[in-house]
Amino acid sequence: MVYSHSQLKTFDECQLRYRYKYLDKVPEPQVAESPALKFWSIIHASLELLYKKIQNSGQAPEKADLTSFFSVEMAKFRDQYNQLSEAPFPVQDFDDRIALWQQMIDRFYDQYAPFTATKVNGLEQHINFDLPNWAKFRGIIDRLDFQGDTAIIVDYKTDKAIAPLETFAESYQQQLTTYAIWVMQQYSHAVKKIEGKLIYLRFQKEITREITSEMLEQAIQKITEQISLIEKNLFDYNMGNKEAFQAVEGHQCRRCAYHVLCPLFKHKFKDDEVIVSEIGETTIKKLIDKFYILKKQEKEIEDQLQGIKEFLEEYVQSHLDEGWKAIYGDQAQLRVDYKNGYNAKPDQKDAVKQFLIEHNLLNLMSMTIKTNELTTVLESDPELLSQLSNLIEFQNKVIVGWAKEKKE
Repeated sequence: MVYSHSQLKTFDECQLRYRYKYLDKVPEPQVAESPALKFWSIIHASLELLYKKIQNSGQAPEKADLTSFFSVEMAKFRDQYNQLSEAPFPVQDFDDRIALWQQMIDRFYDQYAPFTATKVNGLEQHINFDLPNWAKFRGIIDRLDFQGDTAIIVDYKTDKAIAPLETFAESYQQQLTTYAIWVMQQYSHAVKKIEGKLIYLRFQKEITREITSEMLEQAIQKITEQISLIEKNLFDYNMGNKEAFQAVEGHQCRRCAYHVLCPLFKHKFKDDEVIVSEIGETTIKKLIDKFYILKKQEKEIEDQLQGIKEFLEEYVQSHLDEGWKAIYGDQAQLRVDYKNGYNAKPDQKDAVKQFLIEHNLLNLMSMTIKTNELTTVLESDPELLSQLSNLIEFQNKVIVGWAKEKKE
């Protein structure tokens, strides 16, 4: 089997979607292509047109030629989208997007003209190479440049935000490093160094990193580990374990075409069922909705109860000299309990912790105070009580609890 970066990404996001798409080869329904993905594709095609003209003729096309190409492709997409989508593409939204993406192309052209800083060696380069575990890998390099004895793998990004370091390292850098394996296999005779370059079109910003031999080794190890896991799951699946590829719920579900098959979603496509029970005649869907509403109300009630409880405890705390054992409303009464409490002085928290550890009064597993043992020790050992009194503040804690109907 031939693997790719997008396949490994799909497997990481949801193993079951990977199975449906790449193993079972379940066809995805034809729907209107995502505008964001299509715009990304048209941007790439526009930049490919730019550099292909440079490759073929040694001269860059006029900016107006790119503008014309971009506008025509966008219009084609709009017509196709309107044919397949339930609702047509809003005119104003379409115009706004064209203006934004056209601005990206214009700024890119102005930033890099006359396009002589590097020599373009390949555009939309389809690559295939073997891994040490005999697996085959494929991908597409947006642009491969040569600058002296350095090969530069260029990848265009249309993201709305520059990726944070963790995402950059796990996804983008991993992808570029993977492609560098192929570059090193093909051009080791011509290059001494490989760089990966991300160009964020929205921000007119480049991020360039050298791809070292150590990074190549790490990338190969990570890919082979991922592929080994896929092939283990595949073996289990072929041996009859239909749960070998698990569904994972997450942000990726919004763009997944397999909801009707997925155990996480397929019930929503099932016809509703009428049931008759002690709660009367209703339907499954209505019961599910009612359960959700009641759980939501339960959470709201719990929050209200906690807020009222804390307020009443503060109220009783401010009247400690009254010694109340219960407090009353017009319809109900609440029991009041008192409990000794101990709080570390703000500047003595570390000293209190050390004291508790030394006298075996702190549960090191849960990091909670052994309250009963502490009370016993303090009541029986005045010297320890004196030591601790310099570190903590004593407090009578009020607890308002168990409620019942008020007695007349």
